[in-house]
Amino acid sequence: MRRVKVIGPPGTGKTTWMINQIAELIRRGYEPSSILATTFTRPGRRAIRQKVMELLRPERLVRRKSDIHWLGRTIHSVCKELLGIESKYVIDYWKLKEFCNAYGYRITQDQDYSGEEEGEYKEMMLVTAEDYYLHFIEWARHRCISDFETALYKFTRAYMDELPPEFNVASLRTFVQRYEEWKKENSYWDFTDFLQAVVKERLRPEGIRVICVDEAQDLSPLLWKVVSIWAYGCEVAIFVGDYLQSLYEFSGGDPSLLRDCYANETVFLEQSHRVPKKVWELDKRVMTSFRHWYEKDYLPTGEEGFVKAILPEELPRILDTGKKVFVMHRTRKLAGDFGEYLLSCGVLFKALRGRKTAIQRKEFELAVMLKKLAEGGSVPIDEFASLVADTSLIPSALYMRHGAKTELKRIANDNPDMEVTKDKLSALGFNMEFIKRLEQGRIFDLIKMEEKEKRVMEKMFAHLGESVANIEIYNGTIHAFKGEECDIAVINPALTRKTMLNMLSDPQEEARCFHVAITRAREGVYILRGMGKAEFPL
Repeated sequence: MRRVKVIGPPGTGKTTWMINQIAELIRRGYEPSSILATTFTRPGRRAIRQKVMELLRPERLVRRKSDIHWLGRTIHSVCKELLGIESKYVIDYWKLKEFCNAYGYRITQDQDYSGEEEGEYKEMMLVTAEDYYLHFIEWARHRCISDFETALYKFTRAYMDELPPEFNVASLRTFVQRYEEWKKENSYWDFTDFLQAVVKERLRPEGIRVICVDEAQDLSPLLWKVVSIWAYGCEVAIFVGDYLQSLYEFSGGDPSLLRDCYANETVFLEQSHRVPKKVWELDKRVMTSFRHWYEKDYLPTGEEGFVKAILPEELPRILDTGKKVFVMHRTRKLAGDFGEYLLSCGVLFKALRGRKTAIQRKEFELAVMLKKLAEGGSVPIDEFASLVADTSLIPSALYMRHGAKTELKRIANDNPDMEVTKDKLSALGFNMEFIKRLEQGRIFDLIKMEEKEKRVMEKMFAHLGESVANIEIYNGTIHAFKGEECDIAVINPALTRKTMLNMLSDPQEEARCFHVAITRAREGVYILRGMGKAEFPL
């Protein structure tokens, strides 16, 4: 068995290396359906599937997305499929809300909390005692600690400085019991139930000969058990990651599992294609001050780059450059507060993950596509189908033939390179009334939404038009930008009381977080000053 460990510092092309390996294995005769490739992030999933298609479609080795069923999947989604669980039984925001209402619990989650099968790691919102009770359940299971007393001892040691006054053992026991009973009564599953069931039943995808695990530094002991079961019997197992970019220890991620895992082949990717010299120097200075660095240096690009300190009031001028900018913060609260400040300065921005801003709503995205069609342009059929066939944004009873949405999805799958134009709409199942209103520019009459929302969206559309696609300013937490890159990184080094306490108890974890923030930048880094009483030392 070939077992490969790939360590890739920021910008060295870890995912690209893995994709090239997958393509080469398919060229050697491995069926695409015999290769399983997992990752945690949406960018990683998109990159794996799209780039494999781009590499191999010209060679006719892969023709449609269904050929690469196991590529670009999350571990959780694979588990859900192996177990045959229907989505209606997966716990989401609304089901969790029902549980809380039944017992008077207060859990700080918004509608972005989802039981969807994607299973992407989410940032924890720990405010109330019940937040910590729910987190305890996940924390213990991901660490494979089945004994309650042992788990409680380790959990309270880890969180002793931040547990709310209402947290107590008796209430925790009751919460755990009620949560498990509620799941059993309703046949509900949460993400971690998927993992535990697959480990217990030792389920693995049939016919898998190769397994590739991206972002392996974020595997918890439970996740590691799952991929180990899948790797057993494979001819090739590839584990790709960077133990200094581990951000999810709070959810059970254990970077030592990657660092110490057995491999008969180890690859260190040393050349960064992103990080310029000045940014690399800041990164190394910060990380080595916390006694944290790689066994050998990775290499910066040939660009000089820059690192500058600025005040918040200078930022709007800097943002007005047309470059891709990430404004990164340690917590959601800091990101939310700064987002309000940006809006007060007239700066519009987007979010990469979590709750979308107004200019990112699917309704707006569909309106941009329809306007392009109305003006004689074209749009990719896969993007068009995802907004029309996979949603109820366009009322099919009013504007489409019976079965047209299903047919549109089939055409998109069979002809992924096809471009949709106004002349093709009739053949794709849209009726004359739809085409007439489109030609009249009555775009928002075609999109299903409340009248009040429609008027607001129309005003926003009239003001921004298609230029919304050119807005490249993103505001959010450092965790939200993992796996992404930008031209300019703006870093808020402020720490809340909770993150300050975490820095005192585990300074290397905080250092890894800011290591990720610093190394998103292709050109340079701005460090915000005067943002708080306590700051991470940048």
